[in-house]
Amino acid sequence: MDPSISRHMMNRLLACATIGTAMPLMAQSQPAAPPTQQPPPATQPRADSEALNYLYNRGPTDGSALGTASDDYRKGKAAAGDKQNALESLVSSQSLLPPDFEKFLSAAEADTGQIAKYEALYEDAMKFLHARKPLEAWQILFALSEFPWDAGISKQIANRVRAVWDTNGTAKTLLGENDKLQEKIRTSNWNADVSAESARRAAESRAKAKDGQQAAATAVSDTTKSGPGALRLTEEYFKSLDSKARIKLNELKVENIKSKARTDLVEYITTLYKSKRYAHAVLTAEFYQALFIDGELPPEVANQATASLESTREISRAVDVFRFKVKNKQIGTASTILEKAWETGDTTPQMNGLERDLKLAVIDHANRVRRMKNLIEARDFEGLDTVLDEMEKTATDFDTTKPRALIQAIKLDSRMKLGKAKLFAQQGNTQKAMEEFKTAAEIWPGNPDLEKASSEYFSVEDVSAKNTVEFDREFAAGNHRAIAEKQVQYLAFVQSDEKRKAQFKESLEKVRDAETAIEKAKILDGNGDSSGAWETIDLAIVAWPEDQKLNQASALYSSKAPEFVSAINKAKTAESSNHLGASMSLYALARNRYPASQIASNGLKRVSDEMLKPEPTSSPTPSPTKSPLIPQK
Repeated sequence: MDPSISRHMMNRLLACATIGTAMPLMAQSQPAAPPTQQPPPATQPRADSEALNYLYNRGPTDGSALGTASDDYRKGKAAAGDKQNALESLVSSQSLLPPDFEKFLSAAEADTGQIAKYEALYEDAMKFLHARKPLEAWQILFALSEFPWDAGISKQIANRVRAVWDTNGTAKTLLGENDKLQEKIRTSNWNADVSAESARRAAESRAKAKDGQQAAATAVSDTTKSGPGALRLTEEYFKSLDSKARIKLNELKVENIKSKARTDLVEYITTLYKSKRYAHAVLTAEFYQALFIDGELPPEVANQATASLESTREISRAVDVFRFKVKNKQIGTASTILEKAWETGDTTPQMNGLERDLKLAVIDHANRVRRMKNLIEARDFEGLDTVLDEMEKTATDFDTTKPRALIQAIKLDSRMKLGKAKLFAQQGNTQKAMEEFKTAAEIWPGNPDLEKASSEYFSVEDVSAKNTVEFDREFAAGNHRAIAEKQVQYLAFVQSDEKRKAQFKESLEKVRDAETAIEKAKILDGNGDSSGAWETIDLAIVAWPEDQKLNQASALYSSKAPEFVSAINKAKTAESSNHLGASMSLYALARNRYPASQIASNGLKRVSDEMLKPEPTSSPTPSPTKSPLIPQK
């Protein structure tokens, strides 16, 4: 295919890939978050085509005819990679489920009768508050707190309301003390007036008897200054000042108590709103207005109460729309709507009453999308077609037109590269033919024409004893990678020898399976799943324990998941020693470390079956194959 035409096709497909999907596409292709469920098993491509793919990915040895790739090969590979990226972007836009959201989807729904009872009690409490009857509403809070989804928050609101009432009682006590102090002030003032008047009259009487009116005035003045009555006047004056000071102090205490009670309740409303307990936030705001005389909420809290009402309404509406979408098999859109509602708030009665069967449809859809992604990464387009057929039946809002068009374009590129390889082979240009063949295998490893092309284009007549001896020596030594690297050299003469042909195929399949496991392990490790990466390598080592590359990969990933690897190895050791109880515990520990573990699950089943046998067999329990180079902890 001409590079300019290929680029033009790629640009059009990329433009199509950015619009019209069931959910909005991401602006850039981002790595997918590590999945929480067990990764779906990778689809195995055809043996010969995958082996050739491995051979070409490994690259030719130094000094061979394929040592340098041409510009045409690089352009063809880049164009195919662009189509692959466009196809992946279509699937990546269907985001994986967050763990907490998946836990919500898997949970059973609440009883509809209980939900109706809860909502009726809640409405009764709101009616009492609107009628300014906080005591009756307060009593309902204890009944609301008994429902599981309430989580006892209504009881906490009741405690806050009781604290406000206790505050009012304290304020009343202080105001009562102020009344007593006012009475003391009045008593002190009266005593002072009486004492002063008595002293004045006594002095005046004494003065008249002695020196007349003028001397009386002087005597009265001296008496009030230094007589016993002056001390009593001073004492009453200080009593009055002390009472006034206590009154002022009590008034400040009352103000502080009331202010703190308001502040505490306002802060609790904010806490409820931020924790997405919208119904409780509205209920507490109504209590605030009923408890305090002015009843005016601070602007920020009033806005939170309004936002809580709006959020509750949106969640209820989203749940209704979700049910409608699932009923009409529009799972993609339904998943987006429900996830957005869950992010808004997952504790409302409407969300708790959502049927589990409906929610599980979202998980099934996400699993299909995840499987599609894995198939695309493995370039298993036959398996991808099957999943797309399922998506058309279960999710009518998922448009499969663009993915199918991209798949056909990728397949067409592979077929055209094979055609060019045939043309170069007929012209005797082996280097160009191999380059085109390599590109075709990389674009579509499952291309059914690859096996035919490999025998037709590159068959050779050289069946010399040297190649036969070399092949036999390599196979006897278990050096399958050397056979795979020289498969074009061996391909011709093994065709006429059924035994060597079967050995040749066995070597290619072993290399293919090993490389597939290594590539899958890299993907899992890149997604943060080191345990899954090690287990993938360990399962591959069972089939080919002598392979150095697999053992190196096993050692690498075992250091990244030491606890899981240690538990598996100890479980195998205990099982081989017929310590079935210890083995089962260790397999269970390993599965707890990595729930998706196939080794742990199979081990548990195998050990439990052995333990449940009515009579123990005389033959020893077969020892599971241990991975080389894995330290036994």
